[in-house]
Amino acid sequence: MMGKVYVLRGENEYLKEQELRRLERGDVFKVPGDEVDENFISSLFAPGMFEERTFVVMDAGNMKKEVEEKLIAALKSKIPSTLVLYYREKEERSRKFEKLPGVEVRECKKIGRKKLPGWIKEYVRKNGKSIDDDAVYFLMDAIGDNIKEIAGILDRVMISVKERITLEDVKSFTSFMRENVIWEIAKVFVERHPAYFVEKAEFISSFPKPEWIIGKLTNVIYFLLRMKAYQILGKDVLELDKRKFREYVRYVDALSFEDIKRLLSLLIEMDYRIKRGMERKYAFTEFFVKAGKRR
Repeated sequence: MMGKVYVLRGENEYLKEQELRRLERGDVFKVPGDEVDENFISSLFAPGMFEERTFVVMDAGNMKKEVEEKLIAALKSKIPSTLVLYYREKEERSRKFEKLPGVEVRECKKIGRKKLPGWIKEYVRKNGKSIDDDAVYFLMDAIGDNIKEIAGILDRVMISVKERITLEDVKSFTSFMRENVIWEIAKVFVERHPAYFVEKAEFISSFPKPEWIIGKLTNVIYFLLRMKAYQILGKDVLELDKRKFREYVRYVDALSFEDIKRLLSLLIEMDYRIKRGMERKYAFTEFFVKAGKRR
C-alpha cells in the first residue's frame, strides 16, 4: 500500500490538530522540523513492521533549507508511508511541496464570525445532535471565535443532552465553568498571600466600585479570596457578608472568558508587585487603572 504526502497549513491551529488526527494511520512518528535529517528521509522509504505508518514533521517551516531540498528530491519517488508536513509559521515554504505529484494541501483557515454559526451547527450535527440558534449565539457572545474552547464546551454539553442543545443547556454549563475558573484563580492567588486579604479587607471593601464588568468580577474575586484566606488562617467564614457574596455572584453570568483571562493576567501582575515588596495600595491602584484601560 503506497503512502501519501499531506501539507497542513493555515492560522487555525485547532482545525489543523483535528485534521492531523484524521490523517494519522498505524504507527505514528512525530519529529520537530529542525530535527529532520537524512536518516529521517531514509526512514520514509524503509519497510515497516506494520502495514501503515505515518510520519509527521511538526513545525515543518523550521526545516533546514538543505534538508528541505533533499526531502523534495526524495518525494519525487513514491513512498510507502504517509507523510504529514505540519506548518505553523513560514508557510510560504510549504509552496515548494505543492508542485510535487500526489501532494494534497489541507488549508485550515480561521473561521470568521459570519461562518461560525454554521461551523457550530455542523460540529453538533456530526455528533448526531442539533443545537438551537439562541444557544449558538450565546456561545459566540460568551466565548468569542475561539473554536477550540467552543468545541470543548459542546463536547461536554453533548454528554448530558439526548438530541437537542438548548440555550439553558449552554447557559448552565458556561456559568458553572466560569465559577470554577474564578475559584481556581482565587485558590492559587490567596494561598500565596492569605494574611494580606484579611488584613487589608477594610481597604478592599472601601475602594470605589468601578462601573466596568471587569470591576464587578474583581469584587467577586476579592470576596472569594477573603473567604479562602479565612479558611487558611482558621478564621470563621461566617464573619463574611453572605448577602454581598450572592449579589456579586449574579455578575458571573454576564462575563466572557476574555474578561476572566484579562483579570488573571492582572492578578499575576499584582502578585509580582507584592512579591517585590512594592507598596500594596499602589499595586491595587495599578490593578484598577489597567482594568479600565483594557476594557
